[in-house]
Amino acid sequence: MFLENGWEKKDVPATEYDPATKSYKEIPGKMVTKYDFEVLDLTTYDPVNPPKPQIRQRGVKDATQISYFINEGVRELVVVRNGNAGDQKTFYTIYPSNR
Repeated sequence: MFLENGWEKKDVPATEYDPATKSYKEIPGKMVTKYDFEVLDLTTYDPVNPPKPQIRQRGVKDATQISYFINEGVRELVVVRNGNAGDQKTFYTIYPSNR
């Protein structure tokens, strides 16, 4: 992923995964802090059809790692998902790209 114009901190309703419906449902009255990052997904880059900016929302732990790299001047990152959808033990490994 390539970081575009930065990030925005916001409080959003907390959600939990419902395995029966395989979807996320809001937890009434509970809020969590999330960070929206504007990124370009360079996984399958095609110069004829370049990627459009997307918003990727991350929690405090991942946002701390990403903001560290931003402060170091690194804008191209590799993000590896470790875990399945809905698994509360899912985590992301984030490191600079070597391109």
